[in-house]
Amino acid sequence: MPYEWSLLLRNAALATLLALLTCLPFAWRLARHRTAASHFVTAALLLFLLLPFGPTERPIVGDFVKAAPLFILLARQAFLSVDPLHENTARTLGASDWRVLSGIAVPLAARSLLRVPATVFLLLALRALLLPHRI
Repeated sequence: MPYEWSLLLRNAALATLLALLTCLPFAWRLARHRTAASHFVTAALLLFLLLPFGPTERPIVGDFVKAAPLFILLARQAFLSVDPLHENTARTLGASDWRVLSGIAVPLAARSLLRVPATVFLLLALRALLLPHRI
């Protein structure tokens, strides 16, 4: 039984890491480009969080499917807490989007962003420990 728990926790950690690497730029883009489409995507992510998903053959993929919307929504809120004036100033000085994200947005939102992977991992781990059987 402890082996199964360690496997479930490892899967939760890998899904959180995958969400960190893939969802952070999307969350920043969603926070900075406020259009009707971004509001629709936000609503779709909320709906995606509420829908129950059946068991999957690949547990890391299943955990990522549950982690990605939560990660995007939490990281979006972290980026919204930062004043976009600094990012706009960097753009006027010729910084690319990648440079603005990695050099300005992430450091300014770092305090809030550090809580996002921890929260996502804890929720995935609790879900895995409370609902361990994925048949």
